[in-house]
Amino acid sequence: MALWSEQNSLLIGPFVYLYLLLWIVLSIMGYLYKIVPFLWWTYKYSKEIGKKSVPSLKDMMNEKIVVPLFSLIVLAVVLVFFSIILESILIFNIGQFVLSLVFILISISILKVLKK
Repeated sequence: MALWSEQNSLLIGPFVYLYLLLWIVLSIMGYLYKIVPFLWWTYKYSKEIGKKSVPSLKDMMNEKIVVPLFSLIVLAVVLVFFSIILESILIFNIGQFVLSLVFILISISILKVLKK
């Protein structure tokens, strides 16, 4: 409720940004990172189980990059949050650039599943 007061109204935008990216987007990316390999593995290999060697579900994704990439998402979002509060274009651009790179890397990682 304190955010809706006149003196704190400048914080509404940055906090909405934090909510959207740290809760909503991070949840969706996490679910996609687990669901896409499972669905692709089921679609591609379910009829071949027992007949020939199939990769395990664990082999479908590189789980070593999850923590670093998702940590970079959090860091970049926090940078953008503070850049909005401090009104710094340079910090904003750095945060958004890092965020864009991480989303591209995660997308490439998810798309690599379709080649396995």
